[in-house]
Amino acid sequence: MKKPQILFKFKALDFIEKNAIYEAAHTFKNATSEVSLERPIVILCIGSDKNISDGFGPLVGTFLIENNFPFEVYGTLQNPVNAFNLEDTINIIIKHYANPFIISIDASLGEPAKIGYIQLNNGPIHPGLAIGNELPLVGDMHIKGFVNTSVPTYPAHFLNDTRLFHIMNMSRATAHLLITWSQLNSPLRQSI
Repeated sequence: MKKPQILFKFKALDFIEKNAIYEAAHTFKNATSEVSLERPIVILCIGSDKNISDGFGPLVGTFLIENNFPFEVYGTLQNPVNAFNLEDTINIIIKHYANPFIISIDASLGEPAKIGYIQLNNGPIHPGLAIGNELPLVGDMHIKGFVNTSVPTYPAHFLNDTRLFHIMNMSRATAHLLITWSQLNSPLRQSI
């Protein structure tokens, strides 16, 4: 399988302070410009509400729902999509929507210089990879939020050592990006 290509990367706090939202949204718009109007767009926010780091995806989903996002969203704080129900959720999406265009969102680990960065990529994401979970690849595109570093001897360390402040900023910036992107793509809006 071809490795996903990075489309855009930004640091969450810089994104908010320097108002880089439009540049990121336009990059995302260009990357999705060939999505057929007939393909329903589905946002799949992966993670758990049981620890701060893994809450990145469900927080993004919650912010999108609270802001009346025009596309279908799976994965919120109230109804998270995690390792226990990811495959079932993928099957529900595939059954319910004809040829959906899935944008997956998940927390990621990286080296210290990546912490706080949000990265847009083409291709699927591999959820749970950093902590050894064997979960299916999912998404036509994906967004990673680098929430913490990986500790090779104890990969789950990041679950207990991440500031909620950073996750909230990253989630807000990602939701803001997607909302702006949806406004730029108003012809793509469809009743789902």
